[in-house]
Amino acid sequence: MTLRLCALAILALALSACGTPAATPAPAAQPTSAPAVGVPTSPPEPTGQAISPPSSGGGVIAPTQPASTPTAVRVTSGRAAPSWQRIDAASPPPARFDHTFTLDTANNTLVVFGGRAGSKVLNDTWVFDLKSSVWREVKASPAPEARFGHAAAFDAQSKRVLIFAGQGGGGFFNAVWAFDAAQETWQKLETQGTAPAARYGTSAVVDSKANQLIISHGFASGRFDDTFALDLATSRWSQIQPIDGTPLKRCLHESVYDAKSNRMVLFGGCSSGFGPCPQGDLWSLDAAGKDWNEISPKRIKPAPRSNPALVGDNAGRFILFGGNTSAGPSADVWALAIAAGEWSEVTPAVTGPAARYSHDAAWNPATNQMIVFGGRSKSGALNDLWVFTP
Repeated sequence: MTLRLCALAILALALSACGTPAATPAPAAQPTSAPAVGVPTSPPEPTGQAISPPSSGGGVIAPTQPASTPTAVRVTSGRAAPSWQRIDAASPPPARFDHTFTLDTANNTLVVFGGRAGSKVLNDTWVFDLKSSVWREVKASPAPEARFGHAAAFDAQSKRVLIFAGQGGGGFFNAVWAFDAAQETWQKLETQGTAPAARYGTSAVVDSKANQLIISHGFASGRFDDTFALDLATSRWSQIQPIDGTPLKRCLHESVYDAKSNRMVLFGGCSSGFGPCPQGDLWSLDAAGKDWNEISPKRIKPAPRSNPALVGDNAGRFILFGGNTSAGPSADVWALAIAAGEWSEVTPAVTGPAARYSHDAAWNPATNQMIVFGGRSKSGALNDLWVFTP
């Protein structure tokens, strides 16, 4: 097959596999405010062209109705079972999906940037103060271009949220921007070396031991299986060359940093044109040794999915919530003991968020909880805020 025919075939497969999910699967129960429990798809495949409203649900905005009095985010000890709590804070950000939601531990805030709602692509910045439970929009100039499908991670050394890549304005990005919540400023980083190709649907983590930003996989004109590291001291990019194999080309996956073992863990995504869509495999990258290894659970495991939320608790456990499965948006919760490589399904004590994908989540080490914001359900974009106590 000629290169031209191969490219056309891959594009056709990508578009068919990453289209808007069918409206047939029933979502989980709609979110309701739980009793006070105290706390401290795949979407349309990026095309590089003008973005059209999704054919099912994406053009509908279904914002959370905030309560008049914010609910403080605190922890209550002695919980008998895993549980969800919805946090009704006044004046939340507009509903969205394919955004980033990052915990800034230095300033005790959660930072939301960008995303989209239907055909509208966003570049607004919002912070949620974990102490006061108050949302506030930050008006900063300059700021990153409007985008969705980008990746974000917090750099504890510089006390800044870093974002990389994304799609918007008919194209893709590969610049790195840094947000300083204390100064409420954005800065575009000037980097050295050969940067990764511009892309969407990638993942990023900060390797705190080596002081580097690691990005892996994604999509532009085709899918990637490459991995790059940005030295945060010198701002120089270098490509990580694995010893042997790498995870199959994909986008719309999730990655987290395992601080205990100093490795990047990658899960799920979409490999249409090269393999399954959605994916359900699990991989580990030893950043120091530059070695990818597949983790194969011996017992049960989550259904394959794209656009899930995955967080790590810094002690060797990971929590997975939602994502787009072959049956549609999901609302299940799974825990992964990374040392054993074993998954277990978690059954919350109360009804939690509606089934969704393209949401984002952060782990709060001060309270040992996962915090989830936004995403896309069958009814459209969301802006609800939930806390999960494992």
